[in-house]
Order: sequence, then structure tokens, then C-alpha cells
Amino acid sequence: MIFDVRRKLSYLVGQEGEEVVSEELQELDPVHYAVLNDFLLPSRGSLDTTQVDHIVVSNYGIFCIETKAYKGWI
Repeated sequence: MIFDVRRKLSYLVGQEGEEVVSEELQELDPVHYAVLNDFLLPSRGSLDTTQVDHIVVSNYGIFCIETKAYKGWI
């Protein structure tokens, strides 16, 4: 029971963190930047797909951002 509560809390904190980053990325100039959130890509691993939190495409490069919404060592 406690494990389920911790897992749900961790999921909610992660979702909130992704939303905060997504809102900040929306402030980028849309003429120069395209922002993709919660993007699924095909995977060659044991899963069919893999998920990337945020992808920013611009003339300066392609940036993949994985959001972590907690403190401490990752």
C-alpha cells in the first residue's frame, strides 16, 4: 500500500515538473524554435518505443531534454 502511494506521488511530481519545463519552453521564439513535448520514438531495445520529455528543434541544433523534478543524486 505504501509503495503504491509513493509511486503515485512520484508520478505526479514528475508530471508537474514536465509541465513547468514545457511552459518555459513555450516562451521561446516560435520563428526560431519548434518544441515537441512527450515525444514517442521507436526503440531497438526491449520496448517498442521510448519517450523523450521535450525536444527543441532550431537552427542551432536539436535538443533533447529529460525532466527530473526531485532533488539529490540521479
